[in-house]
Amino acid sequence: MAPFQILAASGIRHLVIGANALVAHGVQRHTSDVDCAIATPDDAEMKRMLAEGGYREVFRQDQFARYQSEDFRLPELDVMLLSPEVFEKLWAERVPFKRLGTPLHAPSVLHLVALKLHAIRNNPGRLGQDLEDVVQLLRSNPGKTVDGLQETCERYGPPGIYDTIRQRFLS
Repeated sequence: MAPFQILAASGIRHLVIGANALVAHGVQRHTSDVDCAIATPDDAEMKRMLAEGGYREVFRQDQFARYQSEDFRLPELDVMLLSPEVFEKLWAERVPFKRLGTPLHAPSVLHLVALKLHAIRNNPGRLGQDLEDVVQLLRSNPGKTVDGLQETCERYGPPGIYDTIRQRFLS
């Protein structure tokens, strides 16, 4: 079973994040995996549901797990584990969309920008692609992120990222 269908059938509240979430906000980008976020109390149930769908865990850190399908044609699934408080904040402003015909939810534009900035801050090697994703989100959603963008950049991103985004966005 494909990851979007497993997620939708699981009954577990989740948010699609990463490149697939960009679709909810009018941005298309190729990706070879599926990323989602869940609240940490749902971790064991998600692992069980994925195992039933033919996925096995291949890597785990404190707030992250990666799963691979027995079917090599299906994409890897990365699961970000969020505290219940953080997940509820993102869930409250979720955006419904469809991917491959499956109803899903993505974070709001500003929350997706925050997740991208957090990824850049924790792994500077992601700067190129994630910065481009942020710029494309801003261009595709004028007015949705102006309020709070600078604060979000300062809180979640590396130093100077707001100025870098402004320069890239205005060019």
